Amino acid sequence: MIGEAAGRRRARVAVTRTAIDAAELLDALIGCGLDAVGVPLIDIVPPRDGGEELVDSIEALESDDWLIVLSPNGARAVVDLVADDVNVGVVGSRTAAVFEERGRAVDLVADPPTAVDLAKRLLEVIDERRTRVLIAQAESGLPDVHDALVAAGVRVERVVTYRNIEPASAAADVVAAGVLDAVIFASPSAVDRWFHHRGADPGLAVAFGPTTARAATERGFTVVTARAPTVDGVAEATLTALDQVDS
Repeated sequence: MIGEAAGRRRARVAVTRTAIDAAELLDALIGCGLDAVGVPLIDIVPPRDGGEELVDSIEALESDDWLIVLSPNGARAVVDLVADDVNVGVVGSRTAAVFEERGRAVDLVADPPTAVDLAKRLLEVIDERRTRVLIAQAESGLPDVHDALVAAGVRVERVVTYRNIEPASAAADVVAAGVLDAVIFASPSAVDRWFHHRGADPGLAVAFGPTTARAATERGFTVVTARAPTVDGVAEATLTALDQVDS
């Protein structure tokens, strides 16, 4: 775990993830001597059809097919649906942990934990002409993995696991966050919602990854991108960003 920086003033930082996803990061930031506050700008809700297509698509998977899951929220939606003889590939250890906590091992974990790396790793272990892949992702999820696999000749389908909507309390929570030194974003949607309510204030943003970093940069933030989209990676990037401001 990243240690508390000696002599650091108590900077105030907002984390815009869902409450369940923000908890560990908030604890880490507080442990680093920061005043960290949760400002949830994401609410996870079922697909528009209630999940019927998701269930049907996963049940249709056969032995040795692949299910690709791109987030912990997606993993929570599918972990109890997928059969043991279906291969599972995921982005990152936190997504893998959702399966492992249910006693279900995963067959491929992207490291570094990015969608691009997952597509690359998957193409190294499958038969492009024979393997069937189902990508389970958010309704607003990017097509990076899908497009890379299609370009390689893989039979690919996508199914919606959940929708990412703005919580009803978002506007009030953003205002209640008060004066801030930095804000942490894990998705472009959180960037857009924050900007809608508050603009590029504070001017300093920490992004989990390059896609989110681009969205924040386009909105006028000064952005520091985590070396890895993990709790330690983001905590380290936050301390680095604050050091740059203080120096």
